[in-house]
Amino acid sequence: MSTDIGNICQIANSYLKFEKPRSMFGAMMFGNCGYAFPTMIGCKVGAPERTAIAYVGDGAWCMSFGEILTCVREKVPVTAVVFTNQQWGAEKKNPDDFYEKSYGGNYCVGCESFKADAEITDGKCILHPTRTLEWVEERNWFFRLSRFGEELGTLVRTGTLRIEPEARRNEV
Repeated sequence: MSTDIGNICQIANSYLKFEKPRSMFGAMMFGNCGYAFPTMIGCKVGAPERTAIAYVGDGAWCMSFGEILTCVREKVPVTAVVFTNQQWGAEKKNPDDFYEKSYGGNYCVGCESFKADAEITDGKCILHPTRTLEWVEERNWFFRLSRFGEELGTLVRTGTLRIEPEARRNEV
């Protein structure tokens, strides 16, 4: 059994009971939408004698068409229970955690990343000194990580939550 992310699947988690170990696979806090169905394909291939059921919301199910083709082509019997509420429920439930914003910055095509002032010399990336940086502006959606800052900070400091690679830890 595997459940995807989303409100409906998380409610379903409250009602599931298991008698054998290694019977439940969940996306947990990772937020990887579309997790449940491909996970059950792998589980079924690894343990063909066991039943494989994925609980999926209709939003995540839209990401599963390639996996459906794999099941048909390879004859992998996986059952999907699709909850249809015709919405991205988790995003709708938590609108304060997601926001749209414009941002801009000096972009290095060679690094494929934006550069901070400390990474720029004479208008060029210190790693690609022959390339001129481009000013790029774009609009995107963001997750309000600051709302969970204190709790996440505690998890990181205690080692309960590891951020890899280590160079990214300063971004939290």
